[in-house]
Amino acid sequence: MNVIDRDVSKTTLQNYSSNWSPFPDSSLQFFFTYNETLRPKEDRKERSFGPSVKWDINRHADLDVLFNISESESELIETKTSSLNVNLKIFF
Repeated sequence: MNVIDRDVSKTTLQNYSSNWSPFPDSSLQFFFTYNETLRPKEDRKERSFGPSVKWDINRHADLDVLFNISESESELIETKTSSLNVNLKIFF
């Protein structure tokens, strides 16, 4: 956890991540990340979290899949966004 102190305003940052690979050669990897920012001066909280997976299909192809949820809360508005990103890389 990081705390950034600027004048009377403190911003608190929390970032956590973990990964796991079920195979010894690490061709498949699972990840989970969580990030949170608290901004008391603005009365705002932002959070982002989600899983992802990376698969080295073979030496010529990789597949990355990421699902992310982002939330933002303030005195005036609350938003929630979900996204799915899929990237297939093919090397020649």
